[in-house]
Amino acid sequence: MTSKTVVGLMSGSSLDGIDLCCVHFYESEKQLKYRWIKGHTFPISQPLKEALKKASEEDKKHGSSLDQRFSQFALECLKSFLKKLDEKVDLISSHGHTVNHEPENGITVQIGDGAYWAKELNIPVVFDFRSEDVALGGQGAPLVPIGDTTLFREYEYCLNLGGISNISYRDDDRVIAYDISMCNTPLNELAQRLGKEYDKSGSIAESGQFISDLFHELNDLDYFQLTAPKSLDKAWYFSKMQPLFDSRPYSIADLLNTTCEHIGYQIAKAINATNSNSKLSKVLVTGGGAYNTYLISSIEKYLDPNFKLLTPEPYLIEYKEAIIFALMGWLKIHSRINVLSSVTGATKDTSAGKIASI
Repeated sequence: MTSKTVVGLMSGSSLDGIDLCCVHFYESEKQLKYRWIKGHTFPISQPLKEALKKASEEDKKHGSSLDQRFSQFALECLKSFLKKLDEKVDLISSHGHTVNHEPENGITVQIGDGAYWAKELNIPVVFDFRSEDVALGGQGAPLVPIGDTTLFREYEYCLNLGGISNISYRDDDRVIAYDISMCNTPLNELAQRLGKEYDKSGSIAESGQFISDLFHELNDLDYFQLTAPKSLDKAWYFSKMQPLFDSRPYSIADLLNTTCEHIGYQIAKAINATNSNSKLSKVLVTGGGAYNTYLISSIEKYLDPNFKLLTPEPYLIEYKEAIIFALMGWLKIHSRINVLSSVTGATKDTSAGKIASI
């Protein structure tokens, strides 16, 4: 039976918390559809957050002490979330948390012990969605396009504003998707220098002044000269962007303002360069950055007028990635394709993920 209730687990590079959602998948008129049930974000404790930020080489392995800490914390989150549900859960599907992503060297590591969770919860778990694609020469990212093309077909573009901004869209019969730029990762890191978790609505950024030289330095970074498929990780921010921030005594407000302008410019540039087949193309905007009104205005400032940014209901803004990882698990247990080589650059499409049975 293809109708199943699935819990999706996502922990992203912005370290906002572990996102858990519960959705029911079913097929109707030869299309896969979903019914939203519930979602909850569990904040990550400061000590664990710091450990994830500063993961050592020893930590960047399955079975490391950091893997065990994260797995135990996620297990407690899952137990708490499952108690709040009135429905029987058939499957858990987890992205885990990326601690190392070097696809050019054939390496990607997402911690989170799916076999341990399956044993403790007596529910099958699908996890480790990136490794097979990387082994086949792909970037192991982005993974969300399979969800965009399956569940959100009414939008011409799907733009995610998480720790990293990424986009997916159709170009004739091909799906194109890639990471555009860093997003909430630098914005949150800068706000935290002022003792704030994040810059609510972009109000600090809006109060700052634009730094023209820094704007051009950011846009001249090598990554923005590459063509897709391409992907980013948090390490890129620390090695490439942060040194530019710290090179001169800029104010935090000015850095936030200029970074929003940079992100907005890169996102608009990526969308403007596509071949839109309709007079007005709808862009679905999700992820925490959708609440940053100054960032949204920065994108719109550079965006051609035939593209319209649309923000959906809050549950979809906050849990779209968790919903898609739930979908990827559903696809895996039905032996269907869930990672697209056209967006990752791998030698073939795959039905990726490991299944921890009970």
